[in-house]
Amino acid sequence: MTKKVARVLSALTLDLAVAIERDLLRRDDIHLVAARSIAELVTLSRDGAALCLVEPLLPDGDAHDAVETLAALDPPIPVVLVVPRDAPVTGTIDQGFAAVLSMPDPSFGFAEIIARLLGAPRRRGVRRGAAARARDHEGKPFGRVVDLSLGGVALRSRRSLAMGETLAFTLELVIEDISVPACAEVVRIDDDVAALRFVAPSPELSAALERTLAAHFPTEGFSFRPSVAAGARDAAIGGVLAGGPALTAFAEHMAEGDTQARLAIHELAPFDERGVDRWISLVGQLPGVELRGCPPWFVALAARLPALLGRAPARARLFSMQLALHCATCGDEPLDEARWTAPTEARGGVEACLARPCYVCGGTLALEEPLEQLLAVFSR
Repeated sequence: MTKKVARVLSALTLDLAVAIERDLLRRDDIHLVAARSIAELVTLSRDGAALCLVEPLLPDGDAHDAVETLAALDPPIPVVLVVPRDAPVTGTIDQGFAAVLSMPDPSFGFAEIIARLLGAPRRRGVRRGAAARARDHEGKPFGRVVDLSLGGVALRSRRSLAMGETLAFTLELVIEDISVPACAEVVRIDDDVAALRFVAPSPELSAALERTLAAHFPTEGFSFRPSVAAGARDAAIGGVLAGGPALTAFAEHMAEGDTQARLAIHELAPFDERGVDRWISLVGQLPGVELRGCPPWFVALAARLPALLGRAPARARLFSMQLALHCATCGDEPLDEARWTAPTEARGGVEACLARPCYVCGGTLALEEPLEQLLAVFSR
């Protein structure tokens, strides 16, 4: 028997989506579908939707237009207004919105509001959205991972799957940059998303999943994890770059020694004005740092504000970046990570990601941002 999950439509731009959708992706009872306009929301609603997330302005109208349009559907779809950082609140509950959330940190309140609107409590256990893919036993693209946990994955695929079917595949974890064999049983199907439960996972697979899940940072506050290697100045950071003991400890860790440090910033939240100042001050104190997993918002901001990378010769340099991609054939929007061994090879790293097919349908992937705009940061 197929178990249905709540279908949530999201018309948020990339920065807001990254900041707010992580909590949704931790739940195994939500199927999140991205849209770019009110018209696309209406089209996607034909397959059903329990909730819709919008921000004040959309390409073909504003949030009030979205409320009016979606309220006229049968059945009507509740709309949650998400107000970006530093923007004025442009809606209230009595204007038709099911809820109004102000960024940058809805955190607990957001999770509870979503649970109330969907009539479903927060799920138990740790599950996170992850940049990961799967290949079948023949090595062919099989699907894109929507989220994962120690016990299984949710996979978006065009393959015909059956409840109870057991599959052998290779799980490719993008951030870990490794491929691990896996075997799983299909335990739920919802449209093109299937929930797979691992069968007798190997120690290698379990260890890789534990590292991936452990790399997740809470959305509130700032935190960092130093490298376990003795004497290394490597670290990973996440959350909001706010002042406090964690930032002080991080600065002291990174300032020790005179070797090149590596810093992973996959889950760093977009800066506010004070965050920009803190980051510039921090980079200015370091003898040099290799930045890895740079999110799209950071790359775009660094291209406009070179001070984010400090001053030569001991400036910060980008050695990998997350890529926001889309498939024109099936509409999937995966995240990938381009890597290179020297900044001069960044173009080749990005092109290598674009050479891969869409893992959902086999179509051609394209960048959400023009390639030259993406690489502008290297000319600063």
